[in-house]
Amino acid sequence: MKEILKTLTEAMTLPEDSYSEQDAEFLEIFIEEIEEIFVDLQPLINKWMQSENIATLTEIRRHFHTLKGSGRMIGAKSSAELAWTVEDTLNRVINQSLQLTPTIQSYVQLVFKFYFLKLVDNFKQKRAHTLDFKPLILLGQQLQQQQSLEPALEELLQLSNTLTAETVTGLELDYIEQDSLAEPIIQATHTEIEINLDETLTLFMEEAEEHLATIHQFLDQELHQYDSYNALIRALHTLRGSSAMAQVETIFEASTKVEHLFKILLQEELSSHSEEILLLQEYREFVRDSLELLSRYSSSEQLEARLQQFNQSWDSYVEQHGDRTDPLMPSHGLVSQLLQLDVSELLDAELDFEKGIRNEFPDYLERLSEQADL
Repeated sequence: MKEILKTLTEAMTLPEDSYSEQDAEFLEIFIEEIEEIFVDLQPLINKWMQSENIATLTEIRRHFHTLKGSGRMIGAKSSAELAWTVEDTLNRVINQSLQLTPTIQSYVQLVFKFYFLKLVDNFKQKRAHTLDFKPLILLGQQLQQQQSLEPALEELLQLSNTLTAETVTGLELDYIEQDSLAEPIIQATHTEIEINLDETLTLFMEEAEEHLATIHQFLDQELHQYDSYNALIRALHTLRGSSAMAQVETIFEASTKVEHLFKILLQEELSSHSEEILLLQEYREFVRDSLELLSRYSSSEQLEARLQQFNQSWDSYVEQHGDRTDPLMPSHGLVSQLLQLDVSELLDAELDFEKGIRNEFPDYLERLSEQADL
C-alpha cells in the first residue's frame, strides 16, 4: 500500500476475516447472493448518477445493508465494514443530515466497483483479500464529516470512473502483509466456533426482522405490482441464504419452498385473498415464532415442531392446488410476461417462428406449396 495511505490509516483497525474457514455450501450461498445484488446495483447506480432520485438512493442503501449483514455472517468482516460505511453515508443523506454531492455519488460507485471487480474472486477462491480497505473507509468517514479530502484520498476517488480488474489502486498489501494474512489457522477451538456461530445467529435474527417487515408490507398491499414481487422475493431469498449461514435449518427449509413458489408465481395476478397470500401469512408467523424461540435458546425439537405446523399448511396448499412449485408448470399472466421481454425479441418472434417451421417440417411445407400452386 502507498506509504501516505499507510500513514493516514495507521490508527485504524479492521476485524479479521474468517470466510475462508466457512463451509463451502454457505460460502456459495453468500457468493450467489452478492452476485444477484450486483445485477441490481449496476443499473441502479447508473440511474442514480444521472438523476438524484430518493427511491433509487433508498434501494442502493438497502443493497449495501445486505452486503454488510451477509458479509458479517459469512466472516467477510473487513469488506462488511466498508459496506457499512457506504450504508451509513447514505443513511445520513436520506435523513437529510448530509447533503448529497457528486463526490458522494462517486464514492458509492467506487466502492461498488471494488466489490465487483476486486473482491468476488477472493470469495470464490477462498483467498485472503490483497487490498487494504482502511483508506476507502476513511474516505467515506471524511465525506460524512464534510471535511476537505486528503489529496491521497482524492486521488483514490478518481478511480470511480477508471477502475478495472487489472488497475493498480495503491491499496495493494505488501507481500509480508499478505503472507501474514494467508497463514493458515491450524485448529479453531470449540469455544471459538461457538462464539462465531453465536455472532452469526445474532446477526441473522437482526436481519430477519427487516425482511419480515418487507413481507408485512407486501401483505398489507391490496394490489401487487412487479416491483412489490421483486422486493418480496429478495427478502425471501435473503432469509433463505442467511438462515443457511446461521445454520437455522427449519427457516431455511420453509424459506426455500416459499421463495420458489413466489418466483414461479411472479407473473400471476394474486389478490390479497388468494391461497398464496394466506400461505405467505403462515410463513411470516412461522419465521416470527422461530425467531422468538431462538431468542429464548429453545431446543431444536421446539423449532422442528413449529416447522411441522407450517408444513401442514404447505401440504394442504399443495393438496388443494397441485404442486405449483413445479418449475415446469406454465405460469399465467401472459401479457405481463411479454412486457418483460426485450423489444427486439418480440420483433424477431415471427421471423424465428418461420425459420423454425422451415427447419422442422420442410416436407410438409413443400406439399403445402405444391397444393397452393394447383
